[in-house]
Amino acid sequence: MICAFNNISQTWFMQLDEEIDCDCLICGDDRDAKAMVTPLIEKIPGLRVIDCGALERASIIEKITPLLIGLNIRNKCQFGGIRITGLDKGRVC
Repeated sequence: MICAFNNISQTWFMQLDEEIDCDCLICGDDRDAKAMVTPLIEKIPGLRVIDCGALERASIIEKITPLLIGLNIRNKCQFGGIRITGLDKGRVC
């Protein structure tokens, strides 16, 4: 089992003509499962997968969702998301 897509607004998936300007935070205890879904997620234009570790971190990722919803409401937008900076591009996952 893995956790993925919790921090990405569903509005992005309705805009098929634009790249998604977010990182997809994933976590899980099954390395094979993460290895299988990572290339599938990265087929979505603009998405970069960030492996956040064990499945127990899913609760942390899920807590970001209300923050993003609140920021989107406050700023009257639907596309607010997360980009993790400062990571070596060759070693993200």
